[in-house]
Amino acid sequence: MDFVNRMKQKIVEEFESEVPPELPEGNGSDVESLKAEITELRHHVNANYQVYVKRLEKRKTKIKELESLVQSLVQENERLSSTIEELDGESTTKLHLFSGTECLILARFTFRHQAAICGISGASRATRRLSKPRTGQNQTHAPKC
Repeated sequence: MDFVNRMKQKIVEEFESEVPPELPEGNGSDVESLKAEITELRHHVNANYQVYVKRLEKRKTKIKELESLVQSLVQENERLSSTIEELDGESTTKLHLFSGTECLILARFTFRHQAAICGISGASRATRRLSKPRTGQNQTHAPKC
């Protein structure tokens, strides 16, 4: 803001310190109209400068707002990154536990399946042995279980 004030002061000093050019001798109304036009042009330049300063201040304010938003986004990003790292560690641990439990369940299922197959094959062998007629025995009677 100091820079803006200093520039404004320099511009005002330049306009005020300018010596109006020597006007040619002539009609007094021409001189007066030229002075009025110079005054009007100075007023327009000053008004335009004030508009420029206002726009510049608005831009500075907008830049500061955006910088604060960027800073809050960076902080939020860091917080989320740390949360992701924590959750990733937890999920990896749970995955290892789940894999161990899954292997144990699979081993139990395989054991029971094999036991059932062995039981069925053993029973079918026994049934086949019992259903085969033996030589020298009465074939009319069925074996008792």
